[in-house]
Amino acid sequence: MRFEEYPPKVVEIKARYGRCRLCCKELVGQEAIFLPDVRAVFCASHTPYLVVKEYDDGYKRSYTVVDVVGTFEEACQKSNELNSSLAKARDAAGFYFSSYACMSVKDARSMRFRSVEIEE
Repeated sequence: MRFEEYPPKVVEIKARYGRCRLCCKELVGQEAIFLPDVRAVFCASHTPYLVVKEYDDGYKRSYTVVDVVGTFEEACQKSNELNSSLAKARDAAGFYFSSYACMSVKDARSMRFRSVEIEE
């Protein structure tokens, strides 16, 4: 049996156009970070926090970025709100293999794909 972990998509780019989603500064020609899941670009100097949807069924764990916010408290608040709405959906429809969490962009950039053989 194989376990696979897919990190959130975080891409370092040199911006050709656009504004930072957090501070609204022009990013033309500067180093920037692009999040394809939410189509957000922001300055590389910022340390924003991500609200991610974590799917884990025991064989595969994947992260999808849902929102980008400026502080850890905002990210935790947003993930708690989403988890409470997900709990209501679980009660109505049954068990889901997903939940919401918050992490910094630095943590997301350091994550790598991994695949591990697991013995049963």
